[in-house]
Amino acid sequence: MPPPPTKPTLAPLNGIRGLAAQVVALGHIVRYFIVTISDIESGKYPPLLFNVNNLTAVSLFFVISGFTLVVVYDRERDGEDAEMKEPVFKGWKERKEFFVKRVARLAPIYYLSLLLGVAGFVVYGYAWEYYWIPSTLLALQSLTYYGNAWVGPLWSVSAFIPQYILFAFTLHPMRRHPPRTLIIIIISCFVLTALLSILWSIFLPGFMIFLHFFGIFRLPVFVTGMCFGFLAKKVTVPHPKIFAEIISLLLLLDLIIGAILTKVWQYNFLTQFLLYPLQGFWILCLSQYPAGEGVTSKVLMWDWIRFLGDTSYAYYCLHWPVLQWVCFMVAGDFWGVKAYVFEGLDAAYHFFHVSAIPLLIIVPLAVATVAHNVLEKPARKTITEKATKPSAVLEGPTSQAPADLRNEDLGLTKGTGTVAVDVRERKEAGKRDVEEA
Repeated sequence: MPPPPTKPTLAPLNGIRGLAAQVVALGHIVRYFIVTISDIESGKYPPLLFNVNNLTAVSLFFVISGFTLVVVYDRERDGEDAEMKEPVFKGWKERKEFFVKRVARLAPIYYLSLLLGVAGFVVYGYAWEYYWIPSTLLALQSLTYYGNAWVGPLWSVSAFIPQYILFAFTLHPMRRHPPRTLIIIIISCFVLTALLSILWSIFLPGFMIFLHFFGIFRLPVFVTGMCFGFLAKKVTVPHPKIFAEIISLLLLLDLIIGAILTKVWQYNFLTQFLLYPLQGFWILCLSQYPAGEGVTSKVLMWDWIRFLGDTSYAYYCLHWPVLQWVCFMVAGDFWGVKAYVFEGLDAAYHFFHVSAIPLLIIVPLAVATVAHNVLEKPARKTITEKATKPSAVLEGPTSQAPADLRNEDLGLTKGTGTVAVDVRERKEAGKRDVEEA
């Protein structure tokens, strides 16, 4: 196949992150916070009214992360001699800077969420095993196979730590692989996770939670995203718009099936490890034509969906502790909150009527919006400005870019002095890429 004529488009991915965060939160709301009035009055264990397959949305975050990191970092900085180029990660120093800046961008919202979660349980009762405290403070809880009751979603933030380390050391070796090798890696990752998830569901059905929360099982998902990022720069997908629309319908169908199969909980656990290659190909297709073209890309570029994308990280981390605080204030003792998670998490959390779903979405979103603008956005801007200095590396949560923009990136033709595009616009576009990640 001929190489793609333009660099991959990243703008629609912000909208995907926003929708994925909403799906994850809605899944938590329905699974842990919703009951019917009759269930409350009878005191019976509340059945699910419908289900939300939010686990596939979690996998989508890891695929997007691997994809965007590669798209932005798979470049080389020009040296004085055009024939001599230095890699972005040429030594330990650059790798350490990358890792520190990535973690620094995640830390403010992470610890705000942790503070809200801990404060609630200190006031209203403890519901954690004590060894969870140091592991969560150090963002190591994904290495112990599960999250916890007070800041559950933070396990996935913890899972990014080993992925960033892996990325810093595998970017340049993997960039040399031809498309065929990358496809083999994708297939290998899929076979590995598919076999693990299927065998686990058959022989250890009661321990599927281990497979879900143990962060190392997310590494193949992240690597798959990296491979699709390399493919985005090496190949052209025929008719990418058509493929993107078809896959959008398939992923929507997955949500519908998951909503119907309320009793078959294994469906959620299995599809998170079976659908991620399809998600990667979907992202690849969306990146191969201009943003806003086609139904899917146009929807993802709507202003309110882009807003959800901007606040997606804050919303993802904060919705759980905020919902707990709402329960604390309404229920007081939180209906058995002092029980340990594995002794009755489900029974302890159900409280609200289904009519409260809009409120349970809006309240955390409002808190996340404030946190994004007051805490997350200024922190990212500070890190980005430091990274834009000469010889630094630009990077962001989902979209990063090397700081040294090359002549061809700025539209300058070497030796002629002609300018093909406005330099300032390109620099601003680069900064926007960084801040959106």
